[in-house]
Amino acid sequence: MAEMQTYIAWANDSNILGSSASGGIFQALAKYFLTGLSTDDVERTVYGSWQDNQRFEVKHLGVYKQEDVDLLIGSKYYQSRMEGIYPEIKKKLLNNQMILFSGTPCQVAGLKSYLKGSGVKEISKLLTIEVLCHGVSSRKVILHYLEWLEKKSGKKIKDLHFRTKKRRWYDKGSSMEIYYNDGSMRIMNRYADPFYLAFNHSMSLRPSCYSCRFAKIDRIADITIGDFWGAEKYIDDKQKLHNGIGLVMVNSDTGREFWEKAAGIITSFPADIQKAIPRNGAIIKPVKKPTSRQIFFDSLDMCEFNELIVKCFGRKRLMKIRIKGAIGEERIKQIKRTVFHRT
Repeated sequence: MAEMQTYIAWANDSNILGSSASGGIFQALAKYFLTGLSTDDVERTVYGSWQDNQRFEVKHLGVYKQEDVDLLIGSKYYQSRMEGIYPEIKKKLLNNQMILFSGTPCQVAGLKSYLKGSGVKEISKLLTIEVLCHGVSSRKVILHYLEWLEKKSGKKIKDLHFRTKKRRWYDKGSSMEIYYNDGSMRIMNRYADPFYLAFNHSMSLRPSCYSCRFAKIDRIADITIGDFWGAEKYIDDKQKLHNGIGLVMVNSDTGREFWEKAAGIITSFPADIQKAIPRNGAIIKPVKKPTSRQIFFDSLDMCEFNELIVKCFGRKRLMKIRIKGAIGEERIKQIKRTVFHRT
């Protein structure tokens, strides 16, 4: 096993960077995988999660064209369905086809376990990319949230994007875009929106996420990608920070070989993993289950979603969180530095 290498990185293609939730790493690597490796006739498939906005469910699917990779981009904060995907990948590998599989660490582990258990010994044509995951919600939670939003607005929701860069990405944080069937759109602030508050404070996660066996420094996938919170230690260009910065962990020989081949499409610099851990705790351990989680799920079917959040957080705590969001994390840090210096 190769020694892990860590990078701060972002896609060179401005279109990819602009449409991504972070540094555009998955989109760039997936498109390169499909057409950039060679000119041979080996069939290649990229598997990732896709959100079905007719039913508001997330499921994995395979794509073969660069333009179809766009179906798989963006964060999804609830569980992806995997029916039929592992057997499909097994069949393709046995037919000597090349596969890039992207998912959460537990989904990557599930694929590897399935292949091993079904007698597939040769997986050199399989490349796995995991997202740095702090946990996922169940579909029930997102459906309850969308039902509340539709009732509140009086409009039908036709699409949602869990992360957008329409606000200052690094300082203000990611926000959610909600699209209605009348053509209107609303941006949901992560410091004020009840779903974001529940998710970011680990209240709405599945039970297994709190004891995840894969949230550790020894990663299960060939490549790990995520946000590089803490990137200001390396980059002082505010615009670059707000465009989106990725964390990349190259964990295996297979991952390293592919990463080196794709070097021309991504800007990257070696980084100290220890500088990323403080704000990316899932690198080394699962999230802690909050005491409010029990209240959240016990009350989920009995309260409107906004009332549920007030019940879990309390009005005073919610007010503090929303003030922090209005000011911005970067501005708060500046104020603290000024106060500390003067005293």
